[in-house]
Amino acid sequence: MPIRNTLYWGAYSQEAAYFPDYTVSSIIFPFLARNQQIRQLGYPRKSDDADTSQVMEYIHSLNFDLLHMTPYFDHGLVLMKRRLCWTLDKILYRKLRKSKHRTKSDMLPDAQNQSVNFRTKFKEWSKADYMLYEFTNQSFWDQYNKEPRIDEEVAYFKKVRDQLTTFCPSKKKKTLVVPASEWNEEFTITKDDCNLMKVYDVMFRRFFRLV
Repeated sequence: MPIRNTLYWGAYSQEAAYFPDYTVSSIIFPFLARNQQIRQLGYPRKSDDADTSQVMEYIHSLNFDLLHMTPYFDHGLVLMKRRLCWTLDKILYRKLRKSKHRTKSDMLPDAQNQSVNFRTKFKEWSKADYMLYEFTNQSFWDQYNKEPRIDEEVAYFKKVRDQLTTFCPSKKKKTLVVPASEWNEEFTITKDDCNLMKVYDVMFRRFFRLV
């Protein structure tokens, strides 16, 4: 979880001295960071998030049909493709706005030890969110590992995605033909497809409202 979402620790964390750019809202309203993920899924704010049995009971009640973990984005896309009976071209994407900046924790003196200490404290403070993550992470891999030969398809998907990454900014070719394989039928990617993959989600919603 990004450091900027854990700024409430500034009141009593040794690491705070290294982060001079705390925002007032993050200090005055710590609930914006504490267990925010589970609360966005409906967990009542007045409930006791320190009661682990109550938290776990709520997590089980969510009954997720399909999970997608950001750290395993491509794995989740292929799993979703299989569950929804989509074709390979429907899950291709371009990486945009990828940050090249170091995190603040990387800039700390003794960064590795400080970061571990900070995360340990935050895990205790935002325990319900960590319980949610650990449960969904395990559930995701349980679903994923039930799929036959899915690792092979993920590897193939990454290969095609890399071809797309090379093709889109190139001016030499107007189309990219992806040949048929055991994972897909032959399909063609055009420069128009590349441009659509650059459109932000807000613009996409506006576009579909006009169609």
